[in-house]
Amino acid sequence: MDEVDQIVAREESLLAARVQRARHAAPSGAPSLVCLGCGELIPEERRRALPGCCLCVDCQAEIERTRP
Repeated sequence: MDEVDQIVAREESLLAARVQRARHAAPSGAPSLVCLGCGELIPEERRRALPGCCLCVDCQAEIERTRP
């Protein structure tokens, strides 16, 4: 395995760990059908992928962009 492969493997491992932490930290329970940020319906795929979510992808991305 060359250096680039090692770096890619490490980055993939770090990403998997971040995803796992995010899923663990996400609110559990019944997901909201309507985004608390914009009032639009949250797609079913998002609600299934992230149980307990209360924001649509766009509103969540905006929060993450403005977070220090």
